[in-house]
Amino acid sequence: MAHLARVDGTLYTSPPRKLLKFFIASRDGWKITCREAKKTIKRLKNRLRYIEQRTAQLKQQRQELDAECVRLREENQRLRTQVATLQKKQRSMPNS
Repeated sequence: MAHLARVDGTLYTSPPRKLLKFFIASRDGWKITCREAKKTIKRLKNRLRYIEQRTAQLKQQRQELDAECVRLREENQRLRTQVATLQKKQRSMPNS
């Protein structure tokens, strides 16, 4: 006749010593899996936070560089205008 063990109202045919070993291994397994998942989640959250901060920094740098580029283009245009004006003046002056 098979051994019958009752755990939480469920009838098992395996002996309690084997069931205990199985249940402990099962519990330990999901605990390890849960810990690893928590570590992964924390690592991914940290990485996401870093990426968001880095993205904000790069956006700020890009805006500063865009503003600098506009300023330099305006200065370049101003200097070209000055050069053109000076060249016109020089051409219009009689040779001495």
